[in-house]
Amino acid sequence: MRFGPIEAGMPWERWERDRWVPTDHDYGILIVNPAHETREGLPVHRYLAGMPRETIEAFHRVRYLQATVLQLYARWPAARDLARCNFVLLWLLALEYHADPDRRHKVLEALDLPQRSLLAVILQERLRQAQVRLLQKVVLDSGSRAALLNLRQLVADEGKVMSLRHWPQVPSSLMPLLLLAPCLATFHPLRVDVAGASMQWQFDRISGERARLLGDMIRLAGLLQPDGFAERVITRIRSWTRVEALHDRMTRTAQALGWEMLLDSEIKPEQKLGPPPIPGNQAFVPIQTVAELIDESAQMRHCVVIRARDAIDGLVAIYRVNTAGQRCTLEVSIGEDMEPIAIEEFKSACNAEPSAQARQAAEHWFAEGRSAWARHVSRYVKISTKNR
Repeated sequence: MRFGPIEAGMPWERWERDRWVPTDHDYGILIVNPAHETREGLPVHRYLAGMPRETIEAFHRVRYLQATVLQLYARWPAARDLARCNFVLLWLLALEYHADPDRRHKVLEALDLPQRSLLAVILQERLRQAQVRLLQKVVLDSGSRAALLNLRQLVADEGKVMSLRHWPQVPSSLMPLLLLAPCLATFHPLRVDVAGASMQWQFDRISGERARLLGDMIRLAGLLQPDGFAERVITRIRSWTRVEALHDRMTRTAQALGWEMLLDSEIKPEQKLGPPPIPGNQAFVPIQTVAELIDESAQMRHCVVIRARDAIDGLVAIYRVNTAGQRCTLEVSIGEDMEPIAIEEFKSACNAEPSAQARQAAEHWFAEGRSAWARHVSRYVKISTKNR
């Protein structure tokens, strides 16, 4: 792939046989990449030289359809205005523009409309102003395809939008959790944490360990008492310590009942899990079936088995770990498109923290495996700076 200059509308071309051929398909190339900031003199710096710094920072956080958003920005003054005042709405516009070529002319005509009317064209329904205001509150701490689709689903639901009207900001990484359990919009500890977050590490903590803890508790509640129990409990909890205690109690209850009795009836023990992104070895053994995952939860006395659906769908990979004299379970998230894989969770028995030696060994194994995985999925991009 190669991209023409932004000043010329950023035309796209792909190499086909022996010549460059115009294309309008977004292949998921990341032109604006935070990794570029660590190296000077790259052609991409000259390519982006005319863009305001704050706009480049916004593009850093978008991984899915980044090239489409860039092309809209390059070709339409109204898109540049929208990038400054409501970048998330421009990202949603790019999704509609990319998904339905037959409606592109309507999408582009809507660029000159007020934001509420523009969003109504994208969602093809009447909206309230609160739905536009929600987009202005979104913090793009995740710019994946899943984040964008979850965002579209959430903003189209007036009830869920109104439940978040008092939140000063809404991290995009929390969208799946808020869709899974809308009652969390009123969960006081979470709302306080989000309101006080301003640094990336704070958002990472909320969307990482705390979001996983809440999500696991809600899933466990759904397995044990699928009658609105989670919603009733959430309204009474006022601390993260209480969430941890309730999660541990439900894990023990599920362990006593038997995990295989609690799984969705559509999930069978013999089902295969998705292929692991990193090959295993003697110390890091990929779990390959639902039955093995059930056995891992039983042996380690934690709730990793509730990841069965995600593992079947290839969204996560689970490894049985025996390293540095310690038995642990490792969960690796598998990103979509150009999203990198990452260690999602690493726990020993009963959700205890592994030793420093075990964690160091896991990080070393993962770093080597991730480098090999990145080489395997990498793509070659040539950026043209010549006007054509």
